[in-house]
Amino acid sequence: MRLSLFLSASAAFLLATATSNEGSLSEAIKGLAKGNGVQVLGYDGVLRSLNLERTKVIDYIQLDKDQVAEYVKTRLDESVREHFTGVDGTTVISKEQLLAVPDFIQPYVPKPQTSKPGKEVSPLLEKRACNDHACDGNEDCWELNCDDCVWRSQYCGGGSWGCINYYRCSEIY
Repeated sequence: MRLSLFLSASAAFLLATATSNEGSLSEAIKGLAKGNGVQVLGYDGVLRSLNLERTKVIDYIQLDKDQVAEYVKTRLDESVREHFTGVDGTTVISKEQLLAVPDFIQPYVPKPQTSKPGKEVSPLLEKRACNDHACDGNEDCWELNCDDCVWRSQYCGGGSWGCINYYRCSEIY
């Protein structure tokens, strides 16, 4: 009797531990380490926090199908949403893949830092400013009391210049 009770409790604990990655998207994002770079959801369903130069993964979270769908619906432009249909980041097991910067992200060369006066943003405009504000890194967004600088979409028009990635500040969850 004691052995079966112990085995039942052990199995329940292991099952709860195995599914602890599941949950709300906002909780998952809060757990992502943030540097001064950007957040990028890869086509593999892994949400990565990159350094400012966009050459190194600082942290990552493997989003499940529901979290990917919510992230795509709330944070990405419609033009790229089709790439994420049915994607489940929890299936990515290669450490090399988890720590790889997505192929569609080009490196960024930060502009020399010049001192600039702090921006005063009206509390009434904060939410609107977050969604429409272009950014190069998280600090651009934090100055507006927004959350993070997030990759939103990509435009590939052909020609020798390649593709352009668009980054925007996101609202605080």
